[in-house]
This record gives sequence, C-alpha cells and structure tokens, in this order.
Amino acid sequence: RGDQFLPIGNTVDTLWSSDPEGTRCRAASNAMTLIASVDHALHGWDLSFCRFPGAHLDGIQILHSSLHGVDFRFGVLTRPRLVNVDLREASLEKLSCGEEAPLVGHSGAVNSVAVTPGGTHLVSGSEDKTVRMWDIRTGKEEQCFAGHRGRVNSVAITPDGSQVVSGSWDKTIRVWNLRNVKEKRCLKGHVGSVNVLVLTPDGEHVASGSDDKTVKIWELHSGKEVHCFRGHSSRVRAAAMAPDGILFASGDDEGIVKVWNIQLRTEEHNLCGHTGAILALAVTIDGKYIASGGADRLIKIWNLLSGCEERSLNGHSGRLSAIAVTPNGVHLVSGSYDNTIKVWNVQTGKEDRTLSGHSGRVGALAVTPDGSFIVSGSDDNTIKVWNVVMVRAKRSLEAHTGWVHAVALTSDGNRVVSASQDRTMRVWNLRTGKQERVFGDGVGVVRTVALSADGRHLLSGGTSNSIVMWDLQTGKKVMTFSGHGDSIWATAVTPDGAHVVSGSGDNTIRVWDLRTGEELRSLNGHKGYVHTVSVTPDGLWVVSGSSDKSIKLWALRTGKEERCLVGHRSSVFAVVITPDCKHIVSGSGDKSIRVWEWHSGKNVCTFSGHRSSVLTLAMVPDGMHVVSGGEDFTIKVWNLQSGNEVHSFYGHRGRISALAVTCHGSHLVSGSWDNTLRVWNLQDSKPIDLHDHDRGCALDCSAAGKLRNDAHDFPAASLFHRPSCCQLILGYFSPIVEDVLLSSDAFAPSLLRHQSGN
Repeated sequence: RGDQFLPIGNTVDTLWSSDPEGTRCRAASNAMTLIASVDHALHGWDLSFCRFPGAHLDGIQILHSSLHGVDFRFGVLTRPRLVNVDLREASLEKLSCGEEAPLVGHSGAVNSVAVTPGGTHLVSGSEDKTVRMWDIRTGKEEQCFAGHRGRVNSVAITPDGSQVVSGSWDKTIRVWNLRNVKEKRCLKGHVGSVNVLVLTPDGEHVASGSDDKTVKIWELHSGKEVHCFRGHSSRVRAAAMAPDGILFASGDDEGIVKVWNIQLRTEEHNLCGHTGAILALAVTIDGKYIASGGADRLIKIWNLLSGCEERSLNGHSGRLSAIAVTPNGVHLVSGSYDNTIKVWNVQTGKEDRTLSGHSGRVGALAVTPDGSFIVSGSDDNTIKVWNVVMVRAKRSLEAHTGWVHAVALTSDGNRVVSASQDRTMRVWNLRTGKQERVFGDGVGVVRTVALSADGRHLLSGGTSNSIVMWDLQTGKKVMTFSGHGDSIWATAVTPDGAHVVSGSGDNTIRVWDLRTGEELRSLNGHKGYVHTVSVTPDGLWVVSGSSDKSIKLWALRTGKEERCLVGHRSSVFAVVITPDCKHIVSGSGDKSIRVWEWHSGKNVCTFSGHRSSVLTLAMVPDGMHVVSGGEDFTIKVWNLQSGNEVHSFYGHRGRISALAVTCHGSHLVSGSWDNTLRVWNLQDSKPIDLHDHDRGCALDCSAAGKLRNDAHDFPAASLFHRPSCCQLILGYFSPIVEDVLLSSDAFAPSLLRHQSGN
C-alpha cells in the first residue's frame, strides 16, 4: 500500500543475499508474486542472479532494472510490462506463458465464429439460439442478437462489416445490422436446417447449405433466392467460397465435395476421397486449393481447378469439425472432436503445433485479417483467442503526426527519407533509428520523394503542383520545377542523374532537366491520374500506371508511347521493373499484382493474396522477388518465378502506402497511414516454431546492444535465428516492452524442443 509496500519488495534482495544456496527461494518467489498482484512497478532494481522459481508474475512491471542471470524457471509470466530490462543469462526454462480467460457468455455450444474486416470484433453463433458480438482485445460481449427459434449453425460478416448473416436449425437465414442490432430481413426457402453460410467476396450474395440436400444462392439486399443447386444425396454441412466469387464448394454426409460455378450454374467437380461425412471446408487465399475435413479424421488438400487430390493430412484423433486458412495462405488451421486445434503448413503438409485448452469439440474457427489471432468456438460454450506465429518489425520510426505517403532510401542504405500528410519530410538514420533532420515548410502535403543519383539532393512533389529540389544536408530549397496543373503523385530519377520524371493528377507525365530545371517534354496519353512512374535501369524507358486502369511504356528521349498494357480492373497504383528489364510488375485497386512480359506486353502471371487494393511495390535487387503493400495493412513478399507468397509482414495499423528495399536486399522500409515507418529484416525473417505457447511476455535479444521495440503495437510469437543473436518473442495482447537485452547464449538447444503445456 503505497510507501509501506517498498520494504516488502526490498526483502527479495535480502532473502537472496543471505541465502545463496537458495533454500529460501520459495519466500522470494512468494514476495515477487505479491509484488505482481498489487500492480506495483519495480523501478531501478538490481535483481541480478536472484532466484524466483515458480513465481506467478501476473501483470509484473519491471522498469530500468537488471534481471541478469535471474531464475524464472517453472514460473508463470502473463501481461508483463518490461522497459529497459537486462535479461542476459536469465533462466526461463519451462516458463509458462499463461492463458487468457476465454470469452464466456453463450449457454450452449459455439457452432460458428466470424471476424470483422477490421479484426477488432468477432461474431459467434450458438446452440443457445443467439448470435453475439465480442471485442477481441477486451473479451467483452458487446451485442446479443436474438430471433432464431433454433440453434445457430453458421454466421458470416459482410466485407464492409455492416451486416452479419446467420443460418439456423429453424430453417431460416437472418440478416442483422451490426450497428443497431436490428434484424433487417429473414430469408426463407429451405425445408431443412440451414447448416452453413458463405458470402461472395463482394458481399452481394450468400450461399447456404441445408439438411434438405440443396445449396441455395440468395441476393442479400433483396432476400431473393437466385438459384438452387441440386446434386447432393445427403445433407450439406460444409461450404467454402473461392476468392473470385465464381467457384464455391459444398460437402455432404456421403463424403462428397462438389465444386459449383455460380456464374454458369454448373457443377465443375465431384471430389471423392473421404470415407466419412464432410464437416469442414476452406479455400486458400489464392483460390488454387480447397481443404476438406471430415468424420474420417483426415484433411485433404485438393486442386480447385483440376479437382485432383494433392495431399492428405493426418494427425487428429477425432473427427474434423472446422477448418480455416491464414490470410497469407501459408498455414491451415483445423479443429476437431478431440478438443484440439492444429496448425499445419499448407506447402509441406507438416503439423506445426497443437493448441490445447478447450474441454469440448472445437466446432468453429476463424483467423483475424492480419493473421495475428486464431479464434475458436467449442462445445464447452466458450470462445478462445490464440496467437499465430508472425514476422516482426525490427524497428519502428515514429515522429510523423500524419499519414506517411512516401519513403526513399539513400544509395548506401543507411538513411531513409519519409514524407507525410503532416507536411514534413524527415531524414532517419536506419542504424540508430534516430531522426536527423526535418524540413518541408511551405510546400504543402508531399506525396512522393526521390533522391538524386549522387544522394546529395531530394526531390519532392505533392499538392503544390510542383517539384522541389532540396539539399539533403542543409534542408534548404535548391530549385523548383513548375508546370503541372494538379498534384504530383509520383517521381523517379533516371540512373544517370540527369533527369527526373513526374506523374500528376493532370493526367500527364513530364520529363525535367535536373541541372537547369527546364521541362524537356510532356507525355500525354493517360485519361486519368498518373499514380506511379518508373524508369528502366538503362534509362531509356518510362513505365507509368494510371487511374484509367492502364500501364503505358514510353521512350524517354522522344516521349513516344510504345505500348499500352490493359488487364487491371481498377486503378494502377504501383509499377516496378525487374533489373534485367524483362518484366514489369504492377499493383492495382483490383487487389491483384500482375507480371507483364516487356517485349510482348503479355500478362504472364497474376498474384492474388491481398484483401484490398495493392498500393505500393518494391523490387528486391536479386530480381527474383517483389514486395507489395496494401490497404489491408499487410506487406507481402512474392517469388516472381514460382508465383508463391514467401512472407507476410504484419504490424502496421493502417494502409501500407510506401515501400523501399536497401541496395543489398537485406532490409525493407515501409510507410503507413498509422503515421509510422517500420524496418524489416528480409533475409532472416524465417520463423523457427515455438510450440504450445499462448500469450506471454515479449523479449528482444541482441548481442550487439539494446534495441528499442514496439511490441505493444501488436501481438506476435516467433523465434528467429541470426548469426549474432537470437530473438524470442512470445505474443500477448498488449505488453509494453522496450530495450530488453539478452545474450546470444542464453538459451540451450533443448529449449527449442516441444514442451507440452508450457
């Protein structure tokens, strides 16, 4: 209680000092447990080599203290706040991360869960006949939708997050307004229980599977039945929709999976292989594969286009009851009658981990849009939220008070320049993370930046309709290039440093002489804003992308349009060129990334994975990979040869508006509408699995020195290996962790082995 508490805390040091053999460790552990329980912060303490085995440190706060060599073995560490803490040589063996309280409120089994597009809330349907909405971070129930006269078997949320659709044993489908908790309409037509619902990606239609052996397609805004697919010989209990909204699959009690074409209203495939009822289906984010799970305890991966079985996964000891796929398409999550959840690698078919905690069948699964959490619903009437392995940002650069629109890296990769909605440009040292310079007064909002070939000057463009050249060292204006009639959205400097190319809202591209500031030529042809421009490595060509949905290739010397590439269904926001000049890569508001052959202009490959507009692209110097950032808050790395998504980076809380890769391809810098820049390690981002963790502390380890982290921004759980350090990060809802130091030899190899329940 206030000052009276401090002597109890000091006793911890005394107990250890007077009893180095550790016979009184129990008393010290109890004291630390007490400190944590009263929410008192330890500030400036030296607890080096103290032993607290078995201490329950729930909510412990340790600030600017040394825990060098401390013994936390067999303890419990949940909801920690660690700031500037030295944890070198700490013993963390069999440290339990603790489990957050489940979401409790339903009085019956939870049959279905769905997450809102923003990832902040979830909706559940239960045998208690209700639909409930929960805040994922607080675990609080916010709304209860009552109206069904039978158990709720399935729930789905529209892409705009405004409505929830529920299907019930009472043979009806109900559409609810999430904002005012009112029932908008009731769809009737099935003569049996409605067991499963899936929405089309545009949210305009819903497909329903029923005990009456049919699958019906409904128009959501009118409630009209559009079509009825007949062909199943038993009740339909599972369904999944492809990302294109054209193909969808349904599974029945006979073990048959049927693939249907909504547009043609035909049956495309009849997939046979299961020996029991199909209870769960899911389609990968790229639309290439479908996963089915059934009463035979198997998960089968099918090629959606060919209908061939690719792989069979076996690991559950009970019937499969739920399947979900992570947003990056790398992992598949399954729930079973054996009360467990398993996470599988889609490519290898190997089981990554098992999550145990439910005391009943896991009948519902969903993954948050950013891939941070798995949500599960069970026959034990509860909902649980679990962490997912993710790649973390190495560092976060924070100073801007507005959206970050653009970033540019110096040629040595040591500094980055950022431009923001706050009308400033800032120069950052990537090695220290410190801001070195701020400039940009009087030029309005800067939307694009580019560095001169010699790295001495910065070129900015924005709402002032002009390009301004700045001295990077002094921050002073050197020259202004005027001529555009609208905001400038894109700039690019030619490799020889002689010219700068700009794209504008006036639908034109202009080429300027960097030495004199003279406008050399205007490239006219686009019928919409020019959002992006890129210059080929040989300096001979300009590639542009526009809101007119086209990509144009221009000869830089003559200004002549050589080719127009058409294929995107929305604005083209980003274009990059491979180092060998053989391909162009474009990102669009249609959520796709397309690869075009330079000489023929053919679209040779299309990548699908982002859930909304692709706003920015960056080419990795190896020419084999491209990085994309989207409106869905995610960053993805793609292999241009295989078309596979290599990594997904999560952490930003706003759309990704800018990307840049260092000259050696080792690091990536991203700018976002969350007002921050983040630095990512591209080479050492492969996570080594850490089994059976739920939520716990976040520790950052660096043999080179202390590194400020922002782990409180988002949950994470990964173990990375680097030549000089290891980094252990156990995800938790909102720990505050800064400047934690851990030596590279702190963990024995045995700690990487599976420790069930710890």
